[in-house]
Amino acid sequence: MSLNGALSIAQRSLDLFSLGIQVAGNNIANASTPGYVRDELHIGPVPPYSSSGVLIGNGTIATGVRQVIDRFLETRIHAANTDYQGSNARAQAYTEIQNALRELGDDDLSTGLNTFLESVQNAANQPNDPALRTIVMQQGQRFADQVSGLRRDVERARSGYSEQIRSLVDEANGLINTITDLNPRIGQLEAYGASSSQAGSLRVERLNALNRLSEIIPIRIREDASGQVEVFTGSEFLVLTGTSQNLQTAVAPTSTGV
Repeated sequence: MSLNGALSIAQRSLDLFSLGIQVAGNNIANASTPGYVRDELHIGPVPPYSSSGVLIGNGTIATGVRQVIDRFLETRIHAANTDYQGSNARAQAYTEIQNALRELGDDDLSTGLNTFLESVQNAANQPNDPALRTIVMQQGQRFADQVSGLRRDVERARSGYSEQIRSLVDEANGLINTITDLNPRIGQLEAYGASSSQAGSLRVERLNALNRLSEIIPIRIREDASGQVEVFTGSEFLVLTGTSQNLQTAVAPTSTGV
């Protein structure tokens, strides 16, 4: 190996060392940044050269910077996101229904019904007492008002949940469109091989979109060799190579009981 060749290998080694420090420093600086994914420097060998029929190594070179992502862990995180948000939504709904029923207070529905039935029993025991019949009508009206008020509270809560669902569906569709838009851009940047990726920021943006989408609906993802992801929920696809489909809301029929 000539002196120039040795110096060239040494120069590349110093450049790699400097680049590695920059990547490590960037990881440390963003350790507490929400949504940041740790970077990793990828290196590869420089093609060797032949000297007198002997292949001589020519050092290494940086081939790209990629995010360190554990796909199994991401799958578990997506499932945990769905379970956590679903549990919170159910807990909030049960709390609102409990507040509407007021079963822990003195103005609850069961107390109103018992009071009404008690007045009916008193009137039945003394059918000739007009005051007791008046009390029955008053208690009956009060209980009917309680039932009507409870129904209004439940309908108000139902309307609120419907609006929240529509809002979440709109947000989910926006995330689906974002992922669909990012897929080909990442694929184009990574067209020369996974280790030569320069699509780090786009991958972070897509990862954050997937994490948020998993908080709204249960999803499964699959990444192909080109770096594009396919997204499924249940047996339906949301994002497939070159295409996507959005969510829609539908109003379930209810019985008024009237």
